[in-house]
Amino acid sequence: QPAALASIEDLQAHLESERQKLTPERAEAYLHDNHRNPASLLAASRVFGDKAYLREAMAKYPNDPRVAFDAYFLSGRPRDPTNPAPPEIRHWLEQFKQSDPDNALPYYLAARDDFKAGRADLALQELQAASGKTTFNSYLLDSLQSTEEAYRAAGYGSLFAYCVEAL
Repeated sequence: QPAALASIEDLQAHLESERQKLTPERAEAYLHDNHRNPASLLAASRVFGDKAYLREAMAKYPNDPRVAFDAYFLSGRPRDPTNPAPPEIRHWLEQFKQSDPDNALPYYLAARDDFKAGRADLALQELQAASGKTTFNSYLLDSLQSTEEAYRAAGYGSLFAYCVEAL
């Protein structure tokens, strides 16, 4: 962990040197220790920057809502926020709905995509469906925990302590 960093350039240089810890061997060790479960595959994809782990999670765990959520956002979706999700990505939104039927979030996301695509009538139906759901879950806490575990497996200390100390 950095001591006192004098400038943003020092922080960037430190982070670049720390990236050397993100090796495939450490990713595989982390995944082995966590039995290649959905959370560990998703965290490995984020931390180690390898979409192959996301694709593996999508293939092995298509009915896990966390996988559907990450697949919807991370599996190649265009970065243009004004465009709706293409059909192959929208599939994961439907998987999200099926795997967590009480969660309003996938219905709100579907409404957003429908509005962007000019399908206001479908968007209103999605909003109406969302209003009848009992939860709103983005799995953020699960994601943060598994991501921190992956960073620790890569040789970093606590992700949160590192970020606070680095700033």
